[in-house]
Amino acid sequence: MDISDPVVTESKPPESTKADEAALELMKQLITLASGVLALGAAFVDKLPKTPVYLLVLLFLSWTALIISLIYGIRTISTIVKSRLNSDDEWSRGEGRTFGRRCQTSFLIGIGLFAAFAFVSLAWPSSNKEATRVHIEAVDQRVIEGLKSSKPDQSSPSSGR
Repeated sequence: MDISDPVVTESKPPESTKADEAALELMKQLITLASGVLALGAAFVDKLPKTPVYLLVLLFLSWTALIISLIYGIRTISTIVKSRLNSDDEWSRGEGRTFGRRCQTSFLIGIGLFAAFAFVSLAWPSSNKEATRVHIEAVDQRVIEGLKSSKPDQSSPSSGR
């Protein structure tokens, strides 16, 4: 009687392809970048100078596109994970591919609109650039005469030192 080695069948987890890994990594990066731009924009929105309404519409459209990118990025990752669990590669031909393209497109639109908003708002003349008037009241006549006759100092601490 010959004794042979028993055949052991192991259930292997589904093999991931390089496309799976690349797509997952890209989606994670897009989600991280979109979230970061949204967080920074929301953190500094109160610091914005008075801008025309159309610039705020541009900012709103940018945020909307970035949120859409987040949603499609999460759906793409979900589709890839489901495809891996089913041991198939359907994500790259079906919904996953569509979601991935929509994620990328909306991310690029959102970043483009955000950059346009930033550049236009920086170039927009601010109302804070108007001349500032200072009113000083002095009781002592010597102070009043000194202020009237004094000229601004031409050498400032930040220039030339």
